[in-house]
Amino acid sequence: SKIIVNIEFGKRFEYNKIPCRATSIYKEEILYPKFLSGKILDKSIPQKYQELYRQAERVNSISPMASATLSRYILQILLNEELKIKKRNLEEEIKELEEKNNIPSKLVTLLQVMRKVANFGAHPKKSTNSNEIVEVENGEAEIMLDLIFELFDHVFVKPNQQQQFLGDIKDKYGIEV
Repeated sequence: SKIIVNIEFGKRFEYNKIPCRATSIYKEEILYPKFLSGKILDKSIPQKYQELYRQAERVNSISPMASATLSRYILQILLNEELKIKKRNLEEEIKELEEKNNIPSKLVTLLQVMRKVANFGAHPKKSTNSNEIVEVENGEAEIMLDLIFELFDHVFVKPNQQQQFLGDIKDKYGIEV
């Protein structure tokens, strides 16, 4: 419902010597807004994480390396600050999270996929320096963004929904849990 300015590159089509629009389009670029909004983030996700995630989304089309670096950084601070997992490197922290009993199997699978895509074993810098820009494989930045979105769900959204649910039960039935 908002304006989008798009430019198309191709052959020009004319009607009665009046230029119309490009045909045989070989390239298209969005001029405004420069960065399209990505996924809708739940309000229970703290602002600092939302801002970092939005930055990673925005730079992805320009620099997947920068996006993946921001995603690794978000992952590491989520693990360290929110889940209280601190190990020697990011790979070990992910392994510890996978071993916990309270995380959904879907999330464990996503973490395993992320470890394979990021290929920490072959690229130790990705595991030890989460704030350093390093080469990324094709599609790695998008997978990292998806993983972070799922982690947000596990760390912030679901616990908030459960707390609201329990509050509703207390209000409606007077049952304390």
